[in-house]
Amino acid sequence: MFLRRPMPDAFNDHWVASQRHVSTDALVAGLAESARSSWFTRYAPRLALSDHTVHQQDVRRPLGLPRTIDEDRLRLVLDRPDPFAFPRRFTRGLTFVATDLDWRRGTGPEVTGPGESLALAMVGRPIVLDELSGPGVPTLRARIV
Repeated sequence: MFLRRPMPDAFNDHWVASQRHVSTDALVAGLAESARSSWFTRYAPRLALSDHTVHQQDVRRPLGLPRTIDEDRLRLVLDRPDPFAFPRRFTRGLTFVATDLDWRRGTGPEVTGPGESLALAMVGRPIVLDELSGPGVPTLRARIV
């Protein structure tokens, strides 16, 4: 099973199946505790910040629960996108420019938009594509979809 599909998909399928019996309240409490006390947050805090920020938005957006991400935190996430998502495959040859904070990265055709949207686009989240503009968006869209 793990060899036929990307590893994150197989892992997520396994995790969902193994936790299906756990109540929503227990899942939320467990996730909150892991964000505070896991080895991941202690030894790789910037990596954990990027990973958790993206996954929080993965959950919040479909539920219609907006969140304003602190500008300094968002800049850290933009500077080092979640490496587990292999951002280079989405970002290579493009320039990303935030419209709501002073941040710019890359070379090539521009992709502009709010910092949060850029952070999600840089790790392949299609939900934000319509929030972005610029001549680099068609290339980004082709890579994500």
